[in-house]
Amino acid sequence: MSTESKVQAVAAVVALAVLAVGAGLLDLSLWWTQPLLVGVFESIVFGGTHLYFVVRGGGGELSLTARRRFLWVLVAFLALVPLTVLVGDATIGPVAARRLLMGALGGIAVIYLVLEGVAGYRATTTPD
Repeated sequence: MSTESKVQAVAAVVALAVLAVGAGLLDLSLWWTQPLLVGVFESIVFGGTHLYFVVRGGGGELSLTARRRFLWVLVAFLALVPLTVLVGDATIGPVAARRLLMGALGGIAVIYLVLEGVAGYRATTTPD
């Protein structure tokens, strides 16, 4: 088993513990609790693995730059998704705040995918 797989396994155990505690503390009949718990679980597993390797200064199969990009996107989504849900029907000028936030989330996702694509292309075309 690779180091990356071992780190993900540890992160998954932590995430499962958080999921179990969260499921016990939250009212699962509310529409937002299950998506929240799934998002927290995924964030701990993938974000925790990337964070571990960034703090460690490297290792695993991905570059530190790619790991940092992922963590920044994760932080942005963890901030903007709940805000998008909570903003309700508020407006900023003539535009609904929820529409602006959803546009920001979409823009962040597109920029991330383009940056990852460019980085992947450069990695395959750079001579060794």
